[in-house]
Amino acid sequence: MVTITTVSSKDADAKRLITKWATAEDFTQVKSRHNEAKRHDFLVARSAMRALLAHATGISDWHIRSDPNGKPYAITVTGKAGPHISLSHTKGLIACAISQEAPIGIDVEYWQGRDFIALANYAFGPREREEVARDGISAFYRIWTLREAISKTTGVSLITTFDGDDYGADAPASGCWTTDMWQLFYTSPQIDYSLAIASKDDDIWLETSLIWVNYI
Repeated sequence: MVTITTVSSKDADAKRLITKWATAEDFTQVKSRHNEAKRHDFLVARSAMRALLAHATGISDWHIRSDPNGKPYAITVTGKAGPHISLSHTKGLIACAISQEAPIGIDVEYWQGRDFIALANYAFGPREREEVARDGISAFYRIWTLREAISKTTGVSLITTFDGDDYGADAPASGCWTTDMWQLFYTSPQIDYSLAIASKDDDIWLETSLIWVNYI
Protein backbone atom coordinates (compact mmCIF):
# COMPACT_ATOMS: atom_id res chain seq x y z
CA MET A 1 0.00 0.00 0.00
CA VAL A 2 1.20 3.50 -0.87
CA THR A 3 -0.29 6.47 0.99
CA ILE A 4 0.36 10.03 -0.14
CA THR A 5 -0.70 13.55 0.73
CA THR A 6 -0.11 17.09 -0.45
CA VAL A 7 -0.38 20.22 1.69
CA SER A 8 -0.26 23.85 0.64
CA SER A 9 2.42 25.49 2.76
CA LYS A 10 0.43 28.74 2.79
CA ASP A 11 -2.82 27.28 4.15
CA ALA A 12 -3.96 27.40 7.76
CA ASP A 13 -3.61 23.60 7.76
CA ALA A 14 0.15 24.04 7.44
CA LYS A 15 0.37 26.07 10.62
CA ARG A 16 -1.82 23.56 12.45
CA LEU A 17 0.42 20.71 11.28
CA ILE A 18 3.51 22.45 12.63
CA THR A 19 1.82 23.20 15.95
CA LYS A 20 0.71 19.59 16.42
CA TRP A 21 3.48 17.53 14.83
CA ALA A 22 6.78 19.44 14.67
CA THR A 23 9.35 18.32 17.25
CA ALA A 24 12.26 19.97 19.02
CA GLU A 25 14.50 17.93 16.73
CA ASP A 26 12.86 19.58 13.70
CA PHE A 27 13.31 23.08 15.09
CA THR A 28 16.97 22.34 15.78
CA GLN A 29 17.60 21.02 12.27
CA VAL A 30 15.77 23.88 10.57
CA LYS A 31 18.21 26.43 12.00
CA SER A 32 20.76 25.45 9.35
CA ARG A 33 18.42 26.70 6.61
CA HIS A 34 18.96 30.43 6.12
CA ASN A 35 15.95 31.11 3.89
CA GLU A 36 12.77 31.75 5.90
CA ALA A 37 10.46 30.22 3.29
CA LYS A 38 12.61 27.07 3.13
CA ARG A 39 12.62 26.80 6.92
CA HIS A 40 8.83 27.01 6.94
CA ASP A 41 8.48 24.40 4.16
CA PHE A 42 10.90 22.07 5.97
CA LEU A 43 8.77 22.21 9.12
CA VAL A 44 5.55 21.68 7.17
CA ALA A 45 7.05 18.70 5.33
CA ARG A 46 8.31 17.02 8.50
CA SER A 47 5.01 17.69 10.27
CA ALA A 48 2.94 16.40 7.37
CA MET A 49 5.07 13.27 7.21
CA ARG A 50 4.53 12.52 10.90
CA ALA A 51 0.80 13.10 10.51
CA LEU A 52 0.72 10.77 7.51
CA LEU A 53 2.70 8.12 9.39
CA ALA A 54 0.22 8.34 12.26
CA HIS A 55 -2.68 8.05 9.82
CA ALA A 56 -1.18 4.97 8.15
CA THR A 57 0.20 3.13 11.20
CA GLY A 58 -1.70 4.35 14.25
CA ILE A 59 1.63 5.30 15.86
CA SER A 60 2.07 8.99 16.60
CA ASP A 61 5.67 9.28 17.84
CA TRP A 62 8.27 9.18 15.06
CA HIS A 63 11.83 10.26 14.49
CA ILE A 64 12.66 11.22 10.90
CA ARG A 65 16.32 10.76 10.07
CA SER A 66 18.45 10.67 6.93
CA ASP A 67 20.95 8.04 5.81
CA PRO A 68 24.46 9.00 4.56
CA ASN A 69 23.02 9.63 1.07
CA GLY A 70 20.36 11.98 2.44
CA LYS A 71 17.48 9.53 1.97
CA PRO A 72 14.95 9.99 4.80
CA TYR A 73 13.71 7.14 6.96
CA ALA A 74 11.37 6.87 9.93
CA ILE A 75 11.89 5.08 13.24
CA THR A 76 9.78 4.94 16.37
CA VAL A 77 11.00 6.35 19.67
CA THR A 78 12.08 2.80 20.58
CA GLY A 79 14.19 2.52 17.43
CA LYS A 80 11.86 0.25 15.41
CA ALA A 81 11.97 0.89 11.66
CA GLY A 82 8.84 2.33 10.13
CA PRO A 83 7.45 2.26 6.60
CA HIS A 84 9.48 3.51 3.65
CA ILE A 85 9.01 7.27 3.31
CA SER A 86 9.72 10.05 0.86
CA LEU A 87 8.98 13.77 0.99
CA SER A 88 9.36 16.76 -1.28
CA HIS A 89 8.60 20.46 -1.18
CA THR A 90 8.55 23.18 -3.77
CA LYS A 91 7.18 26.70 -3.97
CA GLY A 92 3.99 26.60 -1.90
CA LEU A 93 3.39 22.84 -1.95
CA ILE A 94 4.47 19.87 0.18
CA ALA A 95 4.20 16.21 -0.86
CA CYS A 96 4.73 13.09 1.27
CA ALA A 97 4.52 9.36 0.50
CA ILE A 98 4.64 6.16 2.55
CA SER A 99 5.05 2.60 1.31
CA GLN A 100 4.54 -0.40 3.56
CA GLU A 101 6.22 -2.78 1.08
CA ALA A 102 9.21 -1.26 -0.70
CA PRO A 103 11.27 1.92 -1.16
CA ILE A 104 9.32 4.80 -2.66
CA GLY A 105 10.28 8.16 -4.12
CA ILE A 106 8.10 11.26 -4.53
CA ASP A 107 8.88 14.60 -6.13
CA VAL A 108 6.81 17.75 -6.58
CA GLU A 109 7.94 20.74 -8.61
CA TYR A 110 6.58 24.19 -9.38
CA TRP A 111 6.91 25.13 -13.05
CA GLN A 112 9.43 27.91 -12.59
CA GLY A 113 10.94 29.60 -15.61
CA ARG A 114 14.27 28.11 -16.73
CA ASP A 115 16.00 27.11 -19.94
CA PHE A 116 14.28 23.74 -19.99
CA ILE A 117 15.21 23.03 -23.59
CA ALA A 118 18.91 23.26 -22.72
CA LEU A 119 18.43 21.16 -19.58
CA ALA A 120 16.52 18.51 -21.52
CA ASN A 121 19.24 18.39 -24.18
CA TYR A 122 21.84 17.88 -21.46
CA ALA A 123 20.07 15.31 -19.28
CA PHE A 124 17.20 13.59 -21.10
CA GLY A 125 16.95 10.77 -23.61
CA PRO A 126 16.26 11.36 -27.33
CA ARG A 127 12.52 10.69 -27.22
CA GLU A 128 12.16 12.77 -24.06
CA ARG A 129 13.96 15.65 -25.76
CA GLU A 130 11.53 15.42 -28.66
CA GLU A 131 8.58 15.59 -26.25
CA VAL A 132 9.99 18.66 -24.50
CA ALA A 133 10.61 20.38 -27.85
CA ARG A 134 7.03 19.60 -28.88
CA ASP A 135 5.07 20.10 -25.64
CA GLY A 136 7.25 22.55 -23.71
CA ILE A 137 7.36 23.11 -19.99
CA SER A 138 4.66 20.57 -19.06
CA ALA A 139 6.63 17.74 -20.70
CA PHE A 140 9.87 18.94 -19.13
CA TYR A 141 8.52 18.90 -15.58
CA ARG A 142 6.73 15.58 -16.07
CA ILE A 143 10.03 13.96 -17.07
CA TRP A 144 12.06 15.89 -14.48
CA THR A 145 9.84 14.86 -11.55
CA LEU A 146 9.84 11.23 -12.71
CA ARG A 147 13.65 11.24 -12.73
CA GLU A 148 13.74 12.89 -9.31
CA ALA A 149 11.30 10.32 -7.90
CA ILE A 150 13.43 7.48 -9.31
CA SER A 151 16.60 8.93 -7.76
CA LYS A 152 14.85 9.31 -4.40
CA THR A 153 13.72 5.69 -4.51
CA THR A 154 17.27 4.44 -4.95
CA GLY A 155 18.82 7.05 -2.66
CA VAL A 156 21.33 8.23 -5.26
CA SER A 157 21.90 11.70 -6.62
CA LEU A 158 19.57 13.06 -9.29
CA ILE A 159 22.58 13.71 -11.49
CA THR A 160 23.04 9.95 -11.93
CA THR A 161 19.85 9.97 -14.03
CA PHE A 162 21.34 12.59 -16.38
CA ASP A 163 22.59 9.78 -18.59
CA GLY A 164 20.95 10.46 -21.94
CA ASP A 165 18.53 7.54 -21.56
CA ASP A 166 14.74 7.76 -21.82
CA TYR A 167 12.94 7.31 -18.50
CA GLY A 168 9.56 8.96 -19.01
CA ALA A 169 9.05 9.02 -22.78
CA ASP A 170 5.53 8.28 -24.02
CA ALA A 171 4.19 8.35 -20.46
CA PRO A 172 0.51 9.19 -19.91
CA ALA A 173 -0.41 12.75 -19.00
CA SER A 174 -1.73 11.41 -15.69
CA GLY A 175 -1.93 8.04 -13.96
CA CYS A 176 0.12 4.90 -13.27
CA TRP A 177 2.19 2.73 -15.58
CA THR A 178 4.94 0.11 -15.43
CA THR A 179 8.26 -0.06 -17.28
CA ASP A 180 10.80 -2.89 -17.35
CA MET A 181 12.28 -1.59 -14.09
CA TRP A 182 9.82 0.83 -12.48
CA GLN A 183 6.28 1.42 -11.35
CA LEU A 184 5.50 5.08 -11.91
CA PHE A 185 2.76 7.60 -11.20
CA TYR A 186 2.38 11.14 -12.47
CA THR A 187 -0.17 13.91 -12.02
CA SER A 188 -0.47 17.68 -11.96
CA PRO A 189 -1.92 18.33 -8.48
CA GLN A 190 -2.44 22.03 -9.17
CA ILE A 191 -2.03 24.38 -12.11
CA ASP A 192 1.70 24.77 -12.90
CA TYR A 193 2.79 21.92 -10.62
CA SER A 194 4.02 18.39 -11.34
CA LEU A 195 4.08 15.40 -8.98
CA ALA A 196 5.63 11.98 -9.61
CA ILE A 197 6.06 8.76 -7.62
CA ALA A 198 8.38 5.84 -8.34
CA SER A 199 8.81 2.36 -6.89
CA LYS A 200 10.99 -0.50 -8.04
CA ASP A 201 9.00 -3.32 -6.47
CA ASP A 202 6.75 -5.38 -8.75
CA ASP A 203 4.51 -6.30 -5.81
CA ILE A 204 3.29 -2.79 -5.03
CA TRP A 205 1.19 -2.19 -8.16
CA LEU A 206 0.71 1.54 -7.67
CA GLU A 207 -2.42 1.60 -9.80
CA THR A 208 -4.40 -0.42 -7.27
CA SER A 209 -2.66 0.46 -4.00
CA LEU A 210 -2.35 4.25 -4.17
CA ILE A 211 -4.34 5.99 -1.43
CA TRP A 212 -4.51 9.77 -1.51
CA VAL A 213 -5.17 11.42 1.84
CA ASN A 214 -6.61 14.88 1.24
CA TYR A 215 -6.61 15.98 4.87
CA ILE A 216 -4.26 15.00 7.66
